[in-house]
This record gives sequence, structure tokens and C-alpha cells, in this order.
Amino acid sequence: MSDPSSEEARERLLVESLLKLSGEHSVTHHEPLQPNQRIQGKVGGAVTVWKNHQEVRKSTFRLENYCSVYQAELTAILRALELMHKHKDLRKGIILSDSRSALECLSDTSSLHPLAVEIRDRIKSLLDKGGEVNLCWIKAHIGIAGNERADELAKYAALSNKQTPVYDKFPLSFAKRLARDSTCVEWQLRYSEATTGAVTKKFLPDIKEAYRTLKHIKIDNLKVQLLTGHGGFRAYLYKCKLAQSPSCVCSNDEEENIEHLLIDCPRFAIQRLECEQKMGMMLTVYNLRHAINNDDCRTHFLKFSEAVVRTAGKANGSKLV
Repeated sequence: MSDPSSEEARERLLVESLLKLSGEHSVTHHEPLQPNQRIQGKVGGAVTVWKNHQEVRKSTFRLENYCSVYQAELTAILRALELMHKHKDLRKGIILSDSRSALECLSDTSSLHPLAVEIRDRIKSLLDKGGEVNLCWIKAHIGIAGNERADELAKYAALSNKQTPVYDKFPLSFAKRLARDSTCVEWQLRYSEATTGAVTKKFLPDIKEAYRTLKHIKIDNLKVQLLTGHGGFRAYLYKCKLAQSPSCVCSNDEEENIEHLLIDCPRFAIQRLECEQKMGMMLTVYNLRHAINNDDCRTHFLKFSEAVVRTAGKANGSKLV
């Protein structure tokens, strides 16, 4: 039966070995360094072992493309520990990582990330063999030769390493993205095929684009009328039996709907010209999408559109303006 006091001391030693967050590091024993890269949608990592300012060993690896850089960071630490296990001359050393998040995960003994659990087991095994290891944080891209070398190797691993990925468990973020993308595809299909919302789809035909755009717009009744075509416009009021004719006051041949008011109605020619000059383009039914979704055009377009909606509504006796 093991001595409880011995077990407690061993656990304390393990925790002390797991994390030393510092802006500096001491050059003692061997130093495995391990940056990781996601480049062109591929994920790679590397471990480079240095002694007396010289690289003495290196190891590169890649993960499945859907894996995260965070997983690569933890995998690199695990690979460094495997090297320390494999080579007796590396049993005592420092593992330097520029990933603060990975080190903080390891220092949190309540974390159940599979890689973190495996790393802790490796450290325990190394300590049992009389080894010594400290994990230290270093800043990235500040000219540390070993870190720059590992970064170079990680890029190579991501782009050129043809070996079987050493890690293929997808992160929760990937599962969420798959579910979200699947939902968006179905939502987009239903939205595009729906017989309603024709006016809205002229402005916002793509749901992802619409989501990004609407985050920048404070929705009020004027903007709702603009984006739906449901408001104080004669064509809409006529459908609701609230107007005697759908025609615009400018011509009996033109229905007074939001598209006509924005693009053709001569009552707003001056304001329209000013808006077009500020946006750098003429308004047509084909670029309403660009006018509202483009960051440079949106403010000018909405200012003009709100004035049009307000004026038309007042002229038609609407109480929605």
C-alpha cells in the first residue's frame, strides 16, 4: 500500500512541473520547443531539441485538417514528452511553449481534455523514471532561435508532411461548425425557395451575409418597411384595401412600391443623385444587395431610403412614419 504523504508530495511535484508562466526562461539541460501552425487549411506541428545553442533532434507531425491549433499545441507538448521518454539523455529538461492557453489547461488539474490527461500521465511516468521536466511559456516571434526553427518546421509539417496524421479527433468547435453549416444550408434553401419575402430577398438574398449586415443596423419601423415592402406605399396599401389605386402619383403606369420609389420615382431624383454620388454607383434593382450589405455604401443608402419611406408614408396618410 502506498504512503499517502508520498503520494501528496508526488502530486505537488507534478503540478509544479506542469506550469511555470514566465516572460523569461533559463537555458538548462535540454530544451524542446514546439510551435504549431494552421496554414492553407492544414495543421502541423514540430518539436526541436536544443543543447548548448544547437539543435540536436527534431520531430515534425501533422494533424487532420479539421483539428484546431490548440490541439496541435497540446500534441506538440505530448511529442516532446515522448522524446524525453525515448531518449535517456533527454530525461531532464525544459519544454518551452509559446502557447499560454495550452499550459494553463495543463496546470488546471480539473481539465479533462484527452490530450491534457495523457500529458499528465506522461509527466507522472517520466517522474517515476527519475526524470525532471518543467513547462515554461515564452513569447512567440521575438527572435529566439529554437522557437523560430520550430515555427519553420511546423509550417513544413502542415504543407509537406505526407505521413498519417498523429491526431484525428475533431474538436467540439468543429462539430458545432458542421451543425451550424448544415443548418444554414437548409435554412438558405428554404429561404430561397419560399414564395414570400420577395422584396427582402432583393436586399438580403444570402442568410449569412444578412446576419453580418443586420448586426450593423438598428432596426426600426422605417427599415422594416424598406426591407419588406410592407408599409405606407400605395401598392401595398391597395392590397390591404387601404388605397384606391396602386399607382404612383408620378405616373398611372407605375406601381408605387419600394423598388420604384428608390430607383425610378422622379420625386426623389435629387436625393437619389446625392446618394449615388456618395456611394459611387447608380442605384438599380440589381445592386440593392450591394447598397445595403457594403460597409461603405450602407450609411448613405439607409439615409436616403429612410427619407423616401418617410415621405411616401406621409403622403399616403400612413401612421407608421
